[in-house]
Amino acid sequence: MPMPPERIQALVADIEKLTADQFDWVEQLVKAFGVPVSARRGESSVFPDDRSLGLFALYLVTHHVLSSEPFKKEKFEYALERMLAAIGRTVTRPTSRTNPGLDLTVDGQGWSLKSEAQKGIRADTAHISKWMELGKGKWENEDDLRGLCDGFLAHLGGYSRIFIIRCLTPEDPVEHHYEIIELPKAILLGCKTAGVFAMMGQSKQIPKPGYCRVSDAAGLLYELYFDGGTERKLRLQKLRRDACLFHAEWRFRTPGPS
Repeated sequence: MPMPPERIQALVADIEKLTADQFDWVEQLVKAFGVPVSARRGESSVFPDDRSLGLFALYLVTHHVLSSEPFKKEKFEYALERMLAAIGRTVTRPTSRTNPGLDLTVDGQGWSLKSEAQKGIRADTAHISKWMELGKGKWENEDDLRGLCDGFLAHLGGYSRIFIIRCLTPEDPVEHHYEIIELPKAILLGCKTAGVFAMMGQSKQIPKPGYCRVSDAAGLLYELYFDGGTERKLRLQKLRRDACLFHAEWRFRTPGPS
């Protein structure tokens, strides 16, 4: 839809007040918004139409005009919140962290948001390097790992849906490809009963790391990696991409570093 001439003229007056450096900055952004963006959405997507796809694309393009780094979790939270509010959803942020992992409440439903942008990212599997901190406690054998799973299950109880934004081109300063997928929470809730637990007995870390591997008829579905040592964190890795729900993707180019 063409912009009304009066809005354009009103903005001209403000542009004329800019310094040369400020004008260069604005000019760069305006030209970037003319970059062609290829976008698509899946069935039952949280992006209901082309407008919502375009709104989110504005954040991605703006980010890559100003930064060579991938678009990650903090910006994902903000952009998704603004997009959802713009299309009429009721969105709030938690006022406290009594529910760890809860990032947004959308129409009364808790959402957890993750990001993935590591070098060597794979298109067919997802990887979340730090799902949560595991804290102190007994950590010596497989039964102890099952106990740590209780903390993971309690963490999952703080939200209903889990979304991951994935940068599939983290090392390319020009070509950008992002997707948003949803991790079905039900497959994680079965980790304690369906998983096979193993300690890494040869590791020199204290405590030793361990695994919980969950499989289905097609093979490995995902791994929980209990990272020992000083940090004691839980990692989700080798999550099969075909087990997740596709919501949307964007592809675009921006000028390379000058």
